[in-house]
Amino acid sequence: MKIKINTYTAIKLMILSVFVFGYTIRVSTIPTFQYVSVLFLLGMCILLKKYFRNIDVKKMFLWMSFLIATFLSDMINNVSMHQWGMYFFMNTMSLLVLIVDNNALSLEKNEIKKLIQTYNKFVYLIFIIYLVDLLTGSLIMRTLADNWLTCIANWVPRGKSLFTSRYASYLGHYLFTDVIYVGYYILNAFYKHSFFDEIETPIIMHIVAVIGVISTGSKTGLLILSVLLIVFNIKKIKNMIALIAGAFALYFAGFFNILLGRLSTEEFSTGRFGAWQTLFDMKVLKLNLFYGIGDGFFEYIHRFVDFGTAGIATEYPILCLLFKVGVIGFIAYIALMLLIPGYELLKKKNLYGAVCIGAYFFLIATYNGLTAYPDTQIVYIIVVIMIELISKVAKKKYTLNE
Repeated sequence: MKIKINTYTAIKLMILSVFVFGYTIRVSTIPTFQYVSVLFLLGMCILLKKYFRNIDVKKMFLWMSFLIATFLSDMINNVSMHQWGMYFFMNTMSLLVLIVDNNALSLEKNEIKKLIQTYNKFVYLIFIIYLVDLLTGSLIMRTLADNWLTCIANWVPRGKSLFTSRYASYLGHYLFTDVIYVGYYILNAFYKHSFFDEIETPIIMHIVAVIGVISTGSKTGLLILSVLLIVFNIKKIKNMIALIAGAFALYFAGFFNILLGRLSTEEFSTGRFGAWQTLFDMKVLKLNLFYGIGDGFFEYIHRFVDFGTAGIATEYPILCLLFKVGVIGFIAYIALMLLIPGYELLKKKNLYGAVCIGAYFFLIATYNGLTAYPDTQIVYIIVVIMIELISKVAKKKYTLNE
């Protein structure tokens, strides 16, 4: 079967790489290559082949700067090539998708809709499993964890857990599941806002997104989703009233029990801020321009603080990155992931798109997904590309209609 070399195929393969052959599935089937997402690689190669002449030189320079910074940092600190290679496949490689000039990327509106529908179908699968598990004591997830996806066993509760345990999907950790749900809301809400067309009915979209995020027990996730709910509904009084009423209904039904329990027993950052404050007070971290501590960052800080504190500190991956690769590498990464996509949208006067990217980046920057789950960055990149495509096609559509 011949694979079509087009944008639609490339992005669909990227989406399938997360949901069909995601990290937990790779760990359970081919652990040696758990950090290598073959489907994403294939989609990325198709995209780069199609848009080879449209590679942005400045973005390519930034990617090379980040690559050199990671290599230099690991070489100077005697980090093994195996560990450097692992990080390359986790984070560095996927950034290549972002070096294409986004003005060259093109899709038809119906293709964008199909891609979001593909994403939605897997989110609904996760949500339905959650509802069934809610009533059966995590029957489905326990069966998967005991017989196949053993890497998620510690996150799946035993016995009845109605509104008392955080929910981890077949894709992995609670917080990664949270990232999936927020991505779902961004894609559907931004599409609706841009095209005045619905992929999913508003009530279903909001129920799945809100209950989904609450089920993961993510405090930051609920905060980000709340901001996005306000952004997309602030001008619609009926929607705001419905959201407030819905929030009260969920509260009295017990859906907020997990989050309220966490807020009553721990600070909002779950110790992350305190861990970094300890490191800064000890003055054991120094900034370098061209290189950093490298991928042995955890082992380095563990020399000064206990295992638990070191582990919690790594849950602020962006701060870790600053000291792992140095100032130049850090700036290159932030520019590719956040600053350039955000600026390009603002330049087109697309404030909604820029807010979505900023909010989503903040979400993935507040837990260790970027350093522990290679699919975290992949999902973020997929959402960024889709936002850019929606923005471009919607603007073209409106211009033609004016």
